[in-house]
Amino acid sequence: MDLPDRIPPRHFCPPIVDEKGGCDRKHWRNFGCRHGRVLLYNRKQKEVVVWDPPTGDHRQVAVPPEFDNEERMIWNGAVLCAAASDHSHVHGGFCSCPFKVAVVGVTLNHTQVFASIYSSQTGKWSNLVSAAVPFVVYYVARPGVLVGNALYWMPLGHGYGIAEFDLDTHTLALVECSSGAKDLKGRSRILLAQNGVLCLAILSGHSLQMWERKVCSEGVASWVLRKSDKLQKILGRRYHLQKSSLCKYIWFRFVC
Repeated sequence: MDLPDRIPPRHFCPPIVDEKGGCDRKHWRNFGCRHGRVLLYNRKQKEVVVWDPPTGDHRQVAVPPEFDNEERMIWNGAVLCAAASDHSHVHGGFCSCPFKVAVVGVTLNHTQVFASIYSSQTGKWSNLVSAAVPFVVYYVARPGVLVGNALYWMPLGHGYGIAEFDLDTHTLALVECSSGAKDLKGRSRILLAQNGVLCLAILSGHSLQMWERKVCSEGVASWVLRKSDKLQKILGRRYHLQKSSLCKYIWFRFVC
């Protein structure tokens, strides 16, 4: 790509250099990207960095100390445009396009998940909210999924559930997984379906199942199996990959 459309390579260098010009990567986590921005977290400095790779611009936001201390640990987060609900909005730079940052974590007694959201428009974090988890929970390693005006993460531990953080009400709840996802460690992923609903992809035996979360007229939510395909039909010759390689290929090729 030629100038002026070409973006300088230096813009894609993450802004994680310390005051001495060095970079200790062990303190940094990449929480993912959304709406053209990348969210990084420095646990040592207790701050998130919202980075705009095309321009190289970034914003640093301090995280309240009570979010990550001897009782709690931040495990994941999400960045989104403040106008994310307006589908006609064109995401731009920090001056023209305010942002929000949500963080999610686990209490160190392994019984609760917690969350909070920051607004660049107010410069403030919301009150910390939490939800009890009916199993021993250790971490929230996978990126969140934005469905409507709620963020979803899957806490991992000795059980399964989905943390739902409502961005309007700032409430946190635990959604029960489909029965097919239980006891399938590392073989289930949450994602946004093409019709805009929460979907759960499950690798079960020799099949890939896609479950959708439906809400009836009475407001009761349940999981409905949308489709189930044989892996051999989906993968063809790659079906004979080793089990660990097969799982990785499926998630990256068909689910992520």
